[in-house]
Amino acid sequence: MFVLSKQPQGFHLVIRDAIKLFFASFLRAMPLCLLGVIVAMIPMVVMWFQVETDNDSEKSSAVLLVSLVIILLCPVVFSCVLYQVQGIAEAQKIGFGEAFRRAVKSIVPVLAGSVLSATFVAIGTMLFIIPGILVFVSLSCWWMGVVLDKKTAISALKDSQQLVYGNWWRTAIILSSVYGFLAAIGRFVELLDEIPESYLQSWPGQAGMICLVILNAVAIPILFCSVMVVLYNDLKLRAAQADVQKNSTA
Repeated sequence: MFVLSKQPQGFHLVIRDAIKLFFASFLRAMPLCLLGVIVAMIPMVVMWFQVETDNDSEKSSAVLLVSLVIILLCPVVFSCVLYQVQGIAEAQKIGFGEAFRRAVKSIVPVLAGSVLSATFVAIGTMLFIIPGILVFVSLSCWWMGVVLDKKTAISALKDSQQLVYGNWWRTAIILSSVYGFLAAIGRFVELLDEIPESYLQSWPGQAGMICLVILNAVAIPILFCSVMVVLYNDLKLRAAQADVQKNSTA
C-alpha cells in the first residue's frame, strides 16, 4: 500500500515514491487512459470519413468538431487520471463518476491555465531559451493547483511560482529525469522502424506494435501524474516547513 510522505524528501526519494505510486495506481487509472486513447483516435476516424466526401463545408465542420472534442475531452480525461492517482496517494477510493464530475468542473480553469502558461513560456523562449526554461519549471505545478486544490488559473500559476521558488533546481532535476525517460521511450519506438517490414506486416508484428502503442498511451499519463502528485506534495511540505521556520525566527 502506497503512503504519501509527510516530510520533505531528496529528489531521488521523490522519484522513488513516484515509481511506487505509478505501480500502485496503474490498474485503477488504466481504464481512463484507454478512454484517452479512444479520444485520441477520433481525428483518425473523422479524417477517414473526410476522404469519402468532396463537400468542403462537411470537411470544415468535421475538422471543427474534432478540434472541439479534443480540446474539451483531453483535459477532462487527464484530470480524471490525476484524481485517480491522487486518490491512491491519499488512500481514498475515487470512483470514475466522482473523478469525472470533478474534472468537468475544472475544465475552464484548466484551459485558461494552459493558455496562460503556454503564453508565458513562449514569451520567455522568445527573449532567450534560458528564460523560457526558467518559466516552464516555475509554472510546472499550476495544473495540480487547479485540479486538486480547486484554484483559479491565475492563483494556481502564482502559487506554482512560489512553491518552486527556492526549489527550482530540485524541481528541474526531477522533471528532467521524467522527460529524459520519456525521450528514451520515444527513441526506442523510433528504433522499431529498423525492424524488417515483412515482420511488421505479419499479424504478430502488427499485434505487437498495437500493444506497444497502447501501453505507451496508458503508462505515460499515469507515470506523469504520479511524478507530479509526489513532487507537488513535496513542494507543499517544503513551503509549510519554511513558513514554520520563518514564524519561529520572527
